[in-house]
This record gives sequence, structure tokens and C-alpha cells, in this order.
Amino acid sequence: MKETKEPLAKFHARLDPKGRVLIPKGDREILGIEGNDYVEALIRKIEVNNESKVVQILGSAFIIAKVGVRGYIVVPTNARVELNLSYGDAVEVLILAIHKFDKLISPQGRELMKRIQAFSQAKIIAPDEEYDLLKQLGYSYVAAIEGVAL
Repeated sequence: MKETKEPLAKFHARLDPKGRVLIPKGDREILGIEGNDYVEALIRKIEVNNESKVVQILGSAFIIAKVGVRGYIVVPTNARVELNLSYGDAVEVLILAIHKFDKLISPQGRELMKRIQAFSQAKIIAPDEEYDLLKQLGYSYVAAIEGVAL
């Protein structure tokens, strides 16, 4: 018996206003796809002829995308421009590979990513907080900060 390698998932969707497509919940559950995972996928712009029941592929792009907590992946801007994709357009998505976030980076990298994700914007800190932060990060030399006894 000859083996064939199939994509892990194939589904149809419409581009949302933010340039995203939703990986169906059933596919996410079966394949164990979770928020923060990364997927390698083909995004195909398609046109469906309802009379002949033929799906025509108008163009395709290979992407690597981070899966959002609700299962959305963003189609990169350059792919949307090149394929002339806009809100509501039909696409066919082939999931080719899944990469688990925790297996991609070291424990130190995971800790950094958690810190990055925790900050949606810059945090203004007082001089004593700056001193504590620099000390916590292991800096042995800290210039004098006004108002803080070193």
C-alpha cells in the first residue's frame, strides 16, 4: 500500500476585517492546536463556481503564523496585497505543520515572552523601582539615580 502525505487540515473560511482566518474549533481540538502555537500553512485565494461545483485557486501564499487564543491566524499584509485579498474573500487553508510554543524556546526565552506579553505598553517607573529592576536583572554597576541611596 502506497502512503500519501496529506495536509494536517484543510478548510475554507472568509477573511475577517482584521485580515485573519479562524481555524475551526474541531480542527484545533483534533490536532491539539492551542493559543501561542505556530502553524505553517498555505493560504489560497479561491473562487467557487456554484453551478459546476468547482473551486478555482486564484493564488496561494505560504505563511508561518502564531495562533491566537481564540484560534485566529493573521494572513500577513504582503500576502493579502499580493493575492488581492480583502474582507469577506473566500480562502482555502491547508495546515501543513504545527509547532508547540513550549518546545520552540528555552525556559529563559519562555520567561521573556511572558514578560513581553504582560506589557501592552511601556510602564513608567520611579527611580527606586528602576534601581530595583536593574539590581534584579543582575547589573552590578548602577549609576547614581537622583533621590535613591545607593
